[in-house]
Amino acid sequence: MNIENLNFEVAVIGGGISGTCAAIAAARNGAKTVLINSSAVLGGNSSSEIRVWTRGSSGGGNIFSEEMGILGELKLRNQYINPHLSPIIWDEVLLEATLKEKNITLLLNTLVVSTDYNNGVINYVEAFSTRGEMHYFINSKIFVDASGDGIVAASCNIDFVIGKESKNDFNEEYAPLSPSSCTQGSSILFFTEKKDHPIDFIAPDFAYSIDEIDNLINNDGRIVNEKTNGLDFWWVEYGGDTDMFKNANDVSLELKKLSYGIFNYIKNSGLYDADNLDLVWIGNIPGKRESRRFKTDTIITYNDIRDKKMFKDVAFYGGWFLDFHPEGGIYSTEQSCVQIPVGIYPIPLSTLYSSQVDNLLLCGRIIGTTHSSFASTRIMDTCALSGQAAGTAAALLSNNNKTTSFLNQNYQFVQERLEDILLIDRKPNVLDKTITIQADSTIKNVPGIENGFINSEDNDVFVCIPSSVVNELSLAIDALENCSISIKVRCDILPHRFDIGYSDYKSIPLTKGRNFIKLNIFEIKEPSYLTFSIKASSLISFPTLSENLAGILMGHVGLPKYYNPYVVLNNFSYLSIDNLFNGYNRPYNSYNAWVSERIECELKIKASSFNFLKLFFDPNLERELVSSRQLRVNDSHLIDDIFGVGPSLVKDFDIIAFKREKEVEVIKIRNNYQRVININFAEIVDSIIIKFKNTWGEKRIRLFSLNVENK
Repeated sequence: MNIENLNFEVAVIGGGISGTCAAIAAARNGAKTVLINSSAVLGGNSSSEIRVWTRGSSGGGNIFSEEMGILGELKLRNQYINPHLSPIIWDEVLLEATLKEKNITLLLNTLVVSTDYNNGVINYVEAFSTRGEMHYFINSKIFVDASGDGIVAASCNIDFVIGKESKNDFNEEYAPLSPSSCTQGSSILFFTEKKDHPIDFIAPDFAYSIDEIDNLINNDGRIVNEKTNGLDFWWVEYGGDTDMFKNANDVSLELKKLSYGIFNYIKNSGLYDADNLDLVWIGNIPGKRESRRFKTDTIITYNDIRDKKMFKDVAFYGGWFLDFHPEGGIYSTEQSCVQIPVGIYPIPLSTLYSSQVDNLLLCGRIIGTTHSSFASTRIMDTCALSGQAAGTAAALLSNNNKTTSFLNQNYQFVQERLEDILLIDRKPNVLDKTITIQADSTIKNVPGIENGFINSEDNDVFVCIPSSVVNELSLAIDALENCSISIKVRCDILPHRFDIGYSDYKSIPLTKGRNFIKLNIFEIKEPSYLTFSIKASSLISFPTLSENLAGILMGHVGLPKYYNPYVVLNNFSYLSIDNLFNGYNRPYNSYNAWVSERIECELKIKASSFNFLKLFFDPNLERELVSSRQLRVNDSHLIDDIFGVGPSLVKDFDIIAFKREKEVEVIKIRNNYQRVININFAEIVDSIIIKFKNTWGEKRIRLFSLNVENK
């Protein structure tokens, strides 16, 4: 056995999605970082070893809320090089991003086995290479536990909870009357393909029999047929009512018995058209939903989510459902899951550390939450944001020789570095009076032509608009006869496709034929994003347009497919060039973007001097971007069929830089697929022209924010 002592400034334990984002964040903030992962691939539950999709607030129904930051970079890269969303290529997207960072040392197949901890300080962690004869002692100024189980934090004697708090503990609506050590269970997935010829399948002896499986699959939510595939089998869940550490091997074997038994049931029960169905992959590592949750300086509760409590040290956000699974999993007679929609809510930095340990931060599913709030925060997109926040904080502490208690009063230094994930409580920038900006094109017409309609016979319809246009916009509705509609409104920072937080209904009369109705019939909070919900009726339909007017969408309540409503609007000031300096780089109470009238257009920017430019484009933040998925998914996932780069992203553009009116540099960007563009000029300049050439499909340019500065 070869022994090696390694020294770093930040050590991240766990290479799941939160740990990967933490390591990249720490490295980009100047810290010499090691990323230690027990597996051969990064990504944790999202990796090709387990194959759970990354999901988050968009999947929970919050429109324009797709998580960005480092995770966004990874997802957008994935959409570009992996448009069919193979989990195998997703592994390489994460590996590629990590290897690009010169400050990261990557230790794969390396298991942390012990922690040297004394008097509130971690001195080192001990680790072994599982694929080689290496024994590491890893010293670091700051450690980040992204292990999913909290293996480092537990060694530091930070108090933790496994299971459920009682209703009396935090007065949470969805907490049980009595505490419980039970958790959500784990799952193993499997994938099938339909071939052009019959395929025989003989189940292994350990698989559960067809009769045994038949007794299990008739409970709620367990959809089984020859088309069921991949994550459609999320409900093959087990282990929530057992000791997950002591009985980990038993849980894994039980899930294998169940998975092979279910495929054999589909294949050989005679109930399905499965003669040509082939089993092409089955997992060997259970995807774990829940483990320890640590008692950090702040513990976020369901009540905080419900009330959208504004923490002073807010660092990132959540928005997935409260997604509860019964601890009995597949053996439970309860619903397979209960999903309760919530709006966007802030999560504070102080959920990521306990001041009793000077040099440890946490991220991922082990942060400071109750079981009820964990039902939402556990989702991988939220975990990734927690990783970026933790890695950023870790680098800050390391660079300044500070301990975690420093963050209690100095959280703003971390917030300043989280502009791309800090959706909540943004502080608009003060416009530098020396900066001028001109556009030769700004939107002046509603785009597109009428191309169809959606009906509302079976489902309510929602329409979302910024509050700033409510007095000037008219919505087209077609009526088969004279009738009236029942309509209500929700005011929030972002729209939501589910029926939560609405006002009482009001009535608007319609005449037979086409109507253009005004929506300014409610008292509203301004500024805010308005979501109007219109009751289902067989008498009405909603015409649609072929192109999208930025920031305005329509759909059926609860469903993930969005449409372009036919609206009439003559004032487009909500999409003016002023948005480029309003301090927001994404929708928040309004759309906050400049939108051009034509695709080939120019921006001219003048300032006293600068050598750095930062642009925030629109990657279609209403789209849910997942890490991987099979091409066909069950409708119960509530996910739209979206593949490839978003049409609104700017693809090709040139930047021409000037100094005292003399051209000094030309930068040509082609095939851009990222939301955030950072440009370092070769010298100090005082003006630039950005010439936009093309997008990935949209006929107009969308730009949220533009910053110039000296670096």
